[in-house]
Amino acid sequence: MSDLNWRGAFRRAAIFTLFWLGLVYIMNVAFPGTFGIEFPEEVPFLLINAVLFFFLFTLFSAFTERRRARRAEELQAQKKGKSPKKSGGPVEEVEEEGEEPGQFKGQLNPNTSRRKKARRRR
Repeated sequence: MSDLNWRGAFRRAAIFTLFWLGLVYIMNVAFPGTFGIEFPEEVPFLLINAVLFFFLFTLFSAFTERRRARRAEELQAQKKGKSPKKSGGPVEEVEEEGEEPGQFKGQLNPNTSRRKKARRRR
C-alpha cells in the first residue's frame, strides 16, 4: 500500500463527490421530492452518503492509478526489450545461451513424428 498515490486519489474523489452533491441539489430543485431531500432532517443522511462515497471512491481511484502505473512500466520495459519489474511473486531465472541446459533438454518429445526427425537429420 506504500506505492499508492493517495494525494491524487483524494483530489479526484473530492471532485467527484462535489460533482455528485451538485447533481443531487440540481435534480432536487428541478424535480422536488424525487431525491428525498424535502426536509432539513434528511440532509445529514445525504452528507453521510457523500462521506462514504468519498472514501470508497478514494480507495478505488488509488488502486486504479497503481494498476495503470504498473501497466505503463511494463509497456515501457517491453519497448526497451527488458523484462518488466514485477513486485511480489517468485523470481524466474531466464536461461541464456551459455548456461547449462535444464533437466528436459535433449530428451525426445514423444509427440513428434518420425518423418520430422528424418527431415531434421538430412
